[in-house]
Amino acid sequence: PDVSGLVEEVLIQDNHLVRKGDIMLRLDTERFRLAVRQAEAALANREAAAEKAASDRARYEKLSEGVVSQQQRETIRAADLQAKATYSQAVADLDIARLNLNRSEIRAPVNGRVTNFDLRPGAYLAAGRGIMALIDTDTVRVEGYFEETKLPRIHVADAVDVRLMGVP
Repeated sequence: PDVSGLVEEVLIQDNHLVRKGDIMLRLDTERFRLAVRQAEAALANREAAAEKAASDRARYEKLSEGVVSQQQRETIRAADLQAKATYSQAVADLDIARLNLNRSEIRAPVNGRVTNFDLRPGAYLAAGRGIMALIDTDTVRVEGYFEETKLPRIHVADAVDVRLMGVP
């Protein structure tokens, strides 16, 4: 999984065939939905602060030199830039929260067969922890070593015995 969380629903089992994009399991989405709402609220807060800072800057820039010191102008300008930066950070935080919500559904990245899988609802998954093997069935390939003198006796569709190298 790309995100951590409690397993809510398991939609596959060991030796199950999956297609690319199939949902294999779902993590508890409530925490991720709350994170999105929290990020949306923070974004609204930062947007209001950015608007106020921009308004203050515009007002101070209209004042004459004798009324406002250069230091005050620089302080207001810095506050405006800082408010814009925190707004940009809040936008990024919201994007991350939405991405995490989307990734709470663990989907098959390729067509294949699930192996070494034993997971039940209620288990806690840590991000990046291996929970199964997914054998990509679209890219299985066997290479053979043939002596040149035996090639004339080999034909397309002949039956073969395959032995993996390094496996007794």
